[in-house]
Amino acid sequence: MKGGKIDREALKIALLCAFAYAYPVITATYVDAHIHHDLWGVRNYWMGYWVALGAIFPFFFAYMFNRSDNKISIFSKISRTALNRYILTFLSIFVPIILVLWLNFGPEYPHNGIFSTSVGYGLLIATKVYVKNKYDYINNESMSEHAQIERLKSEYKTLLHTSTGLTVVFTLFCLIMYEAFLFLPRQYTNNPNEQVLLFNSYIGDLFVGIVLGIIVLSEIFIKAQYIKTLITQDKDRKIDQKLEVFIGYAREDYVAARRLYEDLKNAGLDAWLDKESLKGGQRWKDEIEKAIRNSHFFVAVLSKSMIQKRGHVQVEIAEALKVSKECPSFQIFIIPIRLDECDPSNELSQLAWVDMFPNWDDGLNKILVAIFSQGRR
Repeated sequence: MKGGKIDREALKIALLCAFAYAYPVITATYVDAHIHHDLWGVRNYWMGYWVALGAIFPFFFAYMFNRSDNKISIFSKISRTALNRYILTFLSIFVPIILVLWLNFGPEYPHNGIFSTSVGYGLLIATKVYVKNKYDYINNESMSEHAQIERLKSEYKTLLHTSTGLTVVFTLFCLIMYEAFLFLPRQYTNNPNEQVLLFNSYIGDLFVGIVLGIIVLSEIFIKAQYIKTLITQDKDRKIDQKLEVFIGYAREDYVAARRLYEDLKNAGLDAWLDKESLKGGQRWKDEIEKAIRNSHFFVAVLSKSMIQKRGHVQVEIAEALKVSKECPSFQIFIIPIRLDECDPSNELSQLAWVDMFPNWDDGLNKILVAIFSQGRR
């Protein structure tokens, strides 16, 4: 319960589990009492209807396993991960069914029918529970929004592949089972009327399975659509809020500058590189100056060849130094990075630089830390 109220989501799962237990037991008991077995003759297991009352056990355990909070100590100690809930929900059906079959029913039709049907229903219900709880970290205050979105991105494709695979497998299963149902009744009885009764019971089992399958697939696709919406909203927000980073470099260091440009783009930043950002016909000197002034950060790509070289890159650095002087002293604007063991100029030497060697990824991480910790100026 939540604050003394019934946990409705847990109640839904509990009712489904009770149904997955009781329905196969009742239908198998009824059909078994109305057919003449080749080996066992006519059997009337009237106890089967009473056994159906055992549905209280899967109902109780499924409810307790899926409650958001539990005050009963034995259940409160169970980890509420999606995988654990999946396993425990399935076991809440599987264990009672195994006990029922062991204590009551014989080895022919009822045994096989109840086992296969209830286990199939149990797996579908457990899958619904897993999908429902797999993404319970969404809107979790203990996890940052950025971490949530990044995790969702990494799992979104997996969810789509899983849902597509389940759809295909489930469709094939239904087709195969329907074809099999045309022949299975003949294995249990030669009476045409009894064969029709068996066939109808199979179709009923399959119909219920299809309904449960649709519920599970709907849960998957609804969740996938919700996750897609969150990711799309995050992308739209980033388009409006992207931090602009100007990359100043010497032509000899273009390969490294281009690599940095791609890495910053992948990190969600609006990187500016002349060869990528300038459009045909633009006055490139004016556009570069404008880009430097409009940027939130200026990354100076330093190397031995760059420091010793005359060229427009020196003009860019000079312009960046002017902008830097307009910023508060505590604010980062210029981030010098070194590609090799070079000695920056006097003004740049006063700033802490980032070495991109010997490990490029370590250097990139330091750049991102500096940018994201500073934010907009």
